[in-house]
Formats: sequence, structure tokens, C-alpha cells
Amino acid sequence: MIDPIATITFLPVQLSRNRIVHTIDAVDPAVYPDRSDLRYLLTLQVPEFPQASTFVPLPTLEGREKPPVTFAGVTTYEGAFFEFDSILDGFLTLQKPAHAQAVLSALATLTMPYKLTEQVLPGGDAVQRDVKWIMKGGLTEEDAPGWAERFLDGYQASARAFLTWQPDEKTVCPGQEEYLYFLLNCSPMPTEVRLRVEITRAGGSRSVATPLSLKNVSPYQVICAPVGPAILAGYQLSGNPIRKYRVWLADESNGRISQVRTYYIDSRYRRNHRQILFSNSLSGFDTLRLVGSGSETLKVLRTSAEREKPADAVDFSELYITDAVGERTLTVTTGFFEKNARKTLRYLDELLLAREWYLITEKGHLPLELLTTDLVDHEDDSELVSRQFIFRYVNQQLNYSQLPVAPRQAVRPTGWRGVGLMQILNALGKRTGKGRPILLQKYYLDDESLYKPLTQKPNSPGDPDYIEALPIAGVTPGSTPFPSAAISRPTSFVRSNCPTGQVGGPATVVIAAGKYGGEAAGDADRLAEAEYASLNTQAYADQSGSCTLSPEIYDWAVPNGHWHYRAGQPTKLSVHHSNPETLQPDMGNSYGIAPGPYVFAQHSNDKDFPVINDIFWLMFTFGTPNKAHRIRVFRNGEIIKNVTFMMNSDGYELHFLYDSGVTLNSGDKLYLDLKAV
Repeated sequence: MIDPIATITFLPVQLSRNRIVHTIDAVDPAVYPDRSDLRYLLTLQVPEFPQASTFVPLPTLEGREKPPVTFAGVTTYEGAFFEFDSILDGFLTLQKPAHAQAVLSALATLTMPYKLTEQVLPGGDAVQRDVKWIMKGGLTEEDAPGWAERFLDGYQASARAFLTWQPDEKTVCPGQEEYLYFLLNCSPMPTEVRLRVEITRAGGSRSVATPLSLKNVSPYQVICAPVGPAILAGYQLSGNPIRKYRVWLADESNGRISQVRTYYIDSRYRRNHRQILFSNSLSGFDTLRLVGSGSETLKVLRTSAEREKPADAVDFSELYITDAVGERTLTVTTGFFEKNARKTLRYLDELLLAREWYLITEKGHLPLELLTTDLVDHEDDSELVSRQFIFRYVNQQLNYSQLPVAPRQAVRPTGWRGVGLMQILNALGKRTGKGRPILLQKYYLDDESLYKPLTQKPNSPGDPDYIEALPIAGVTPGSTPFPSAAISRPTSFVRSNCPTGQVGGPATVVIAAGKYGGEAAGDADRLAEAEYASLNTQAYADQSGSCTLSPEIYDWAVPNGHWHYRAGQPTKLSVHHSNPETLQPDMGNSYGIAPGPYVFAQHSNDKDFPVINDIFWLMFTFGTPNKAHRIRVFRNGEIIKNVTFMMNSDGYELHFLYDSGVTLNSGDKLYLDLKAV
């Protein structure tokens, strides 16, 4: 009964607590042989405030390029490196759920876009790079190198995970606060986000419900979803209690956009029960249920003074207290873990690494500080597992009282009014004809003056003061100021299921111009590129790719004075030309060639090169080490090289592109075919 998976693409987002490095490419050494005066400048621009469309520049960073590296006769100019993750992380803030939050909410302070402007002095023009997005959070140091840049798009494409590492199949008690966070870095964007629940009752009967929903969400916002047993209040049946439930997020058509998580309801009486709400490494908030024994201790620091005692006063104290400050600590054990003991024990690392902790009480979330600094997070052959933690109440205790939850107090009435305007976009990034305020500003209702001190917050769906979108005069639904450019591009994969005797070719992905829209230059093109990335797969190539009897014969508009390069297996081949005087590569698509004319990315395909008839055109072949391979080079459909050889122990070999006596002419079309034999 779980909803079918929605067809969406996840867009790239960086993590602010992992290393973010930007490289400004080195200036061509032929233009600047003297590198001593080169200055590389990088300017970061961030939004003026959350959800703002205007950017403000930060102080310009200045750097120098790394010294050139020469290895095996090849000189590499790596350029200048800038690291700025800590700078951007400071502009993002955690956002705790409201006490006993009962609605979906969209958070705008955990993510933001930023821009980069490069400049190389002397004489270089300022170049602005595409907008990138960043989210507050990070991965471990061992996972970050391989995953940090791909986690929120590559990993999410299959996992669709909530922003948490807590083990699945969690046990919760009635009344427990529980939350899940999910990043909407997806395309097309849902016009509505729904919290869907599959309820399993005693006896095994199941039903699916939608207890909460949220409209008008924006791209890259984080959804905070309350998923504690309280969301089931409207679905309780007398005599048929709920034993477990599964939750996920879906779009307006009930297409599932998130993973599914399972919760078991523990209705047993427990004498000891506490809940700790804490921030996790991905900037969501998790709840740790503590069922072990605990104790609270109050330590008071007193400041005293002496005063002169009157001669006839018997009951007068010469010592009096000028100040008394209490510090309360909470010592509590988790109780024995009943499910996923090993995973839960390792997961407790999150508690130690958290930035914020709160004790959930009926009066609110009381801020804590974790005093425990070490944890045994793994034990071989452990069975019953439990751990103890010590917290300090952040708020000092100056007095004593025991009162129930306070009733609401009459104060000068206030309200929130909108500031600025944000266009509401449809799933393809185009305008719907509606708009809403960007910010909410607090003011007094009686005279409409600004509240003191000046207080404002993002106008995000799910906020209790949220101002709904309204039609905007003069805006045509479906219009956009920045339509996407057309894409007609072959896939990186070739068809692998062609009939015997035929060779598979790539499929062509065609995305019409203007299919996507955006409110800033480049936004729509990123959505179009995301669709291309979702179709650039082996499955799509097998479905729509070409099958050719003679791939060595092809059409291409070759520029005058050039010949064309095409490889049947682009990732297994590369070509380059070496300078006859220095014997250093000066053009091609091989690794380590200094930037310059006719220098392309390694293994790139379908490239035009100038006609230079000498013996210095070479090619690298890559394959299985110590295995026989055959390389064939075709010129206009005719074989000009046919060699069978043994790949070396490192899995590559270097060859001349063509044999002695062969010349290349303007307009020639070369095709390289490599196969294991």
C-alpha cells in the first residue's frame, strides 16, 4: 500500500560542514611565462536575507596559484585553490521544531544559493560562475571525499533519505515528539507535499491516510514533518489499537518522493521516561527516548558578605547572602536497546557531535548542554547495551517554584505583515501568476507601528503566521524571465543490446527550449541539465540508442583545415599531439595537458583537431591489464591502423595514431575502435 515512486531528479547541493574548494584555472603559460605577479581573486555573493533574490558580495578572497608540477616530463599547472565552507556555514542557521509541532513546515534558513566571481590580475576580466546551492550539514571525514559533492543528488536518487542517520524501525511511545526533515532539491518540484501514513492495527488490518499536507513550497527548502504518534489521533479506533505505522512524503499525485520509515508504538507503562531533542549532522532534529533510570542534581554557588552586628541584636546575622545561582544537572541512562542495538549504539555518536540539545517537557523544550564527552560506541559480541549521559540545564536557576503550565497572558496585540514579493512557480519553474511576501515583519495591531525590537522572519509555508499567495496582476501563468535553452545531446552510454553484427551508438536526449523556467539566469538551465542527467543512463541508451552496421562511416561537418576524432569507446581511448621541440603534449584529450587551444577534457569525444602531418600524433588505450586487445583506426571508413597487442600490467598502452606513410587531410573523419580479444 506504499505509494509508487515519483519520477523526479535530485539536483546537486553542497554540504557546508565539509570542505568546499573552488579552483581558478591557471593562466596559459604561453601568455604569462612569468608567474610571479599573477593574483587570483574570488568574490562570494550570498542572498541579502533568506529567500531573497538579491545578492550581496562578501570581501574578496585573494590567492596565489600552486607551483607547477613536472612529472615524467609533463608539467601541470593546477591554478589557485580557495576554501570557503566555514564562511558560508556561518550564514545558515539551525531551526528547531516548535514545541509539540503538529503541522508540516518549510524551512528557509538551512539552505541558500551563492555565486562566485573569478578574476585574474593583471588584465583578466571578472567571470561569474553558475549559482550553486549549499545546505547546513556534513559527512564524516572518511565519507566526505567520495560523497560530499554527490550525497544530496547522487545518493538521494536511490535512497531518497530523510535528513537523519537514526536506525529505521524505531520504537516510540504515545505522546512522543518525533520529527523528520527532507530537502526538496528535486525536479520537477511538487506543488504540494503530503505526509502519508500506512497504519497497521492489531490483527494486521492496514489503511493509508494523509494526516498533513503543505502547498506552495519552494525549491531547495527543507520540510520539517512531525511523525510522532500524535499524527494518528484522528485515526484511532476503540478496541483496535494501532501497533505500528510507516511514514513517507508524497507529491500532489501521491507519488512517493522520500524513503519509507517504520515506527512501532510502545504502550507499555514505563516508570522512567524522558525525551531529548538534538540536532544531527544533517541539521535535522532527532529524538532520543530515554527509559533508563535517571537523577537530577542541583548545585548552588552562593556569594556572601559580612556586615556589622548591632551590640544589642541577638538574632542579627553578620553573614548575609548577596547572590545564589543554581546549576542543575541531569544524569540519565538510555535503558537497554530493544531493536538495532549495534546500529543504535553507533548512532549515539550523533548525540555527542550535536550542536543543540533540549529536554522535551510539557512546558516546552528546555535547553541543555551535554557534559559527557566520550562514548564507547562499539563492543564486540555485546548483547544488552545501555549508556549513561550527563546534561546540564543551560538556564540558571535563581529561585524555586512548582507551577503548572502558565495560561496565555494578555499583551499588546501584535501581528505579522508581508515584505517583498516572491513569485510562486510551478513544477517546471515557471510562474503560476501568484506571489507571496518574502519576509514577515512583526508590528503592533493598535497603531500599525513596528514591533520593538525590529523582528522579522522568512514567510515559509507551515509557519503559523504564513501569508498565503495571491494572484499578481499582469503576470501570465506559464511565463518566465529566464527560459531554459534547448538540449540535443547524445548520452555518454551506447546501446548494449543491438543485434549480432551491429554496433550500438548513443541515444540523443532532446529537451525543447523553454521547457523549464527560472527567476534567475541559469536556474532553468540547471533544471534542463538535471533532466538530461536523469536520462543519461545505460537503460535509456538501451531503449533509444542507435544500432549501426558500420559505425566507422559517419557524417560530420569538419571545419576547413581540420580532421575529426571519434572513438567507439570514449572512456578507453585518448589522443594527443606532442610538440616536436619539447616533446610535451600541446593538444588532445589526454590527462595532464596544459590549458591551451585544442585541449579538451580527458576521454571527451567528437573533437576537431588541426591537420598537422608529423609522427607526433599518439593515442593511449586503456583496458584489462595483461590481456590481449585490438585497436583499429579508420579514416573515412578505411582502416589505416590494425594492431593486436597485450595491455601492460597497469592497464594501458601508448601507440602512434597512424602508421608511417599515412597523412591526414582536411575533412578526414577518424574512428577508433578498441576491443579485447
